[in-house]
Amino acid sequence: MAISTTSYFSNALVGVPQVAGEYVDLYVSNTLPKYALGTKYERQDGCIFRYGYFAGITTAGTLVSSTAADVSISYAATSTAIAPASTYQMPDEIVGVYPGSIGSRYLILGITTTGNANYYAGAYCTVVSGTGAGYTYRVRGNVAGGTPATNMMRLNLYDQLVVALDATSIIAIGGNKFAELAASASSTASVVAGVSMVNHVAATWGWVQTQGLCGVLNDAGTTATLGQLLTVSPTVSGAVAAWAATGTSGAIGNANGQSPIVGYCANVGVTKAFSQVYLQLE
Repeated sequence: MAISTTSYFSNALVGVPQVAGEYVDLYVSNTLPKYALGTKYERQDGCIFRYGYFAGITTAGTLVSSTAADVSISYAATSTAIAPASTYQMPDEIVGVYPGSIGSRYLILGITTTGNANYYAGAYCTVVSGTGAGYTYRVRGNVAGGTPATNMMRLNLYDQLVVALDATSIIAIGGNKFAELAASASSTASVVAGVSMVNHVAATWGWVQTQGLCGVLNDAGTTATLGQLLTVSPTVSGAVAAWAATGTSGAIGNANGQSPIVGYCANVGVTKAFSQVYLQLE
């Protein structure tokens, strides 16, 4: 995948639209970003669109997901926080407030991952166990792996830490949902971001639809009825399939048992073509 070094993110509040709707071109593929990833555009008909970065070739009407392996760090016993220490004092913080301290906007991970600078910008850092467990902070950026010392990585956060971290604090990082987009894989679990509005080549930016009526690729075997729930196809990447029970007593799911409900059928299409779907991804 082509990790973007020019995408940017925002922590601004969503409020009064800053751009008139007629000036937002939903059907364009940008070679440079025009908005922060995840920027929301909602029309008065209830349709919602989000701005994303496409890391892979994508066609219009395709379900897309963030490539988690590119922008995430899963829970691991080795991904622990480094306890606050004067050695790591940051010049833009009050003396005595060190990375990992209450009130600091920095934390340092003890981890062997050697990601590039700002590899995890726009992502979310969760303390999954140990001191500070349960808190999630948004990542503004990061230094390259190996800084400030070997097997360390410093994260810069948007918000101040509420609980001081220590060596028992184990960290997971979840990437921004609208970064590193590619066709939703049919063979593995995925977190669907939306439906591509146009054809994209790798390393481009554009809109995905997340809510409302939209044309979506239909898989080879789907014969969904009007109003039937749809999920990610287990056989065709980037397509929807009719929801199906897993066969386990008391359980619900779909043919591969891993993917979320995308929406429901609004107008039955033909197999390996497109159906109108009322998306429900917000």
